[in-house]
Amino acid sequence: MKMKILHLLILSGLIPIFIIGMNEAHAQHGCPPVSGGWDPVISTDQNNVYVFWNYFFGCGQRVLLFEKSNDNGITFTGPVTLENSTQSGSSPVVVASNGDVYVSWINYHSPDRLYFKMSGDGGSSFGDPVQVSMNGTIQSDVYDILASGNNIGIIWAGQITNQTTRSVFLSESTDEGRTFGDTKVLSTTGDSFQPQAVQVGSKAYVLWSSFGNCSGKQDCMLHVYFTTIDIQNEFATSSITSLGPLSVPRLAVSGNNVYVAGATSTNADPSIGNSGVSFVKSTDGGVLFEKPVQLVTYVASSNYLNDLALDSSGDHVYVTWHDHDPHSGEKLLMAASSDDGNTFGNMQTLDGPDLSYNGNEPYSLDKQVSTSGSNYSIIWQSHTSLGLGVGEGIFFRKSIDGGQTLGNATDLTNRIVISNPGYAIASSGNNLYIAGPDYGFQDGNHIVFSQSPDGGISFSNSTDFDQNSMSTVPEFPFTVPVLLIGIVSVIAFYRVKFRK
Repeated sequence: MKMKILHLLILSGLIPIFIIGMNEAHAQHGCPPVSGGWDPVISTDQNNVYVFWNYFFGCGQRVLLFEKSNDNGITFTGPVTLENSTQSGSSPVVVASNGDVYVSWINYHSPDRLYFKMSGDGGSSFGDPVQVSMNGTIQSDVYDILASGNNIGIIWAGQITNQTTRSVFLSESTDEGRTFGDTKVLSTTGDSFQPQAVQVGSKAYVLWSSFGNCSGKQDCMLHVYFTTIDIQNEFATSSITSLGPLSVPRLAVSGNNVYVAGATSTNADPSIGNSGVSFVKSTDGGVLFEKPVQLVTYVASSNYLNDLALDSSGDHVYVTWHDHDPHSGEKLLMAASSDDGNTFGNMQTLDGPDLSYNGNEPYSLDKQVSTSGSNYSIIWQSHTSLGLGVGEGIFFRKSIDGGQTLGNATDLTNRIVISNPGYAIASSGNNLYIAGPDYGFQDGNHIVFSQSPDGGISFSNSTDFDQNSMSTVPEFPFTVPVLLIGIVSVIAFYRVKFRK
């Protein structure tokens, strides 16, 4: 009888742990370190501003949230749950144009599931989600949406189950996203990943990285490949062009000019002689590319360029990169051209050097830069005397003359309380919008938003988009340790008592 009581006590102590485990589930691909809002996406269409983000409940559940403004970000309608935890997943890709809003994301369900959703009334309402065939792909991510007339394309990448290489895919719809046909493989270049697309009119320009078909990736050379897609002509693709070895490649298009920039590394290609930032352009829509030029070179032994952004607007081209050399200090740098990339001015230091600041991670700078003609704007995190500690301040800097000169860096920490990575900036005309996560809340990160109506001269105080969000998982961080200690104590107590 006493042993039965002991077993019941142990079982009753374990039940809460099982319940907590069920609520937390298990880590999913793309799970953040803490709960709350993460990785906002900003899209604009005339006076409309759309912000999408995931709110995580621990590491097992997430919902896709959405906010809309029709007055340039001054007021918002309030958060809407666009998708619940059974079907939400990755950070979404969003395209908004002429009153249509298209959204796509990956649900990590093993195998993964790709969803598409659209609004034809400026985000006032959305149709039901459409599941797009992925042929049993895993470790997937969605990257871009192409739209022209009734034709909708989704570019994504993933690994087919039981295969060791990744591929870049295109899912096509000819009825405005109501149904999608068979998936097309865009990359025939072996192990391929990280696609990028820029659409101009009904033509899309696509770039991706590939290790090819060699065995043992540590012995493989990373190359970049390029193609175009004619969206209206049944998504016809051009022949694939190799642009050589580049890391963190970036793509930009202005008119018929196609620009590609990236980091050359002696680790990737010992024959290049110097590491640095390389730039290559095409003046005929990507049919032929000119010989690459290095905008800046480093000594052959240094390979400290791990993030880069490329932006173009009219005749202006901007290359921004992060140099994380631990010896000379972290630096945020930029070079600009005002003649379609034919020549570039002197390298500009946006921030640094700093010997202790750990700056941007790969593929983050492209969300931190916004350009419009001769206007260049950038936000970043750095040390501040206004915030709560090291690395928690948000800074803003801009140029109004095509990058020839830069205004002073402005510490926005008192107005924009972003304290975690994953922030974004967007612009429309003279309006600037900033959104990002702040961890200063009991239930985890909240997404905060600020807008500037005057090109960055002044910003509004942060608006908390997640102020009404409540975690379904109880906020008891010490529950499991306390329960375990309690169970061990009960077992020890009864063992001693029974022996007596």
